Amino acid sequence: MPAATPASTAQASPKPPTPPPVSPSLAPPKPNTTQPPNVPAGQPLLPGDLVFYGTPGNIHHVGLYIGNGLMIDAPDFGQVVKIEPYRYSGDDYAGATRPASAAEL
Repeated sequence: MPAATPASTAQASPKPPTPPPVSPSLAPPKPNTTQPPNVPAGQPLLPGDLVFYGTPGNIHHVGLYIGNGLMIDAPDFGQVVKIEPYRYSGDDYAGATRPASAAEL
């Protein structure tokens, strides 16, 4: 008669404990799935608008409009941040967006 084999001693791994709920103030931010509104062509820009350069599929530069036709511009790595006109002859201005204010969020 064959020897009896003992019942399997392997046990299923216990489930890890469920973590406590995260406080809303500590939860990671939800991704922003909305885009800021575009400033329609012909509408005046307002201080704080973001101005974009390039093509819609390849934006290569962004400036911060500060009013009176001027923007804060960081031209390239290692160059001094400047205040310059946001439009110039031959530019590839693509448009502007207006970020939502904190009150709108």
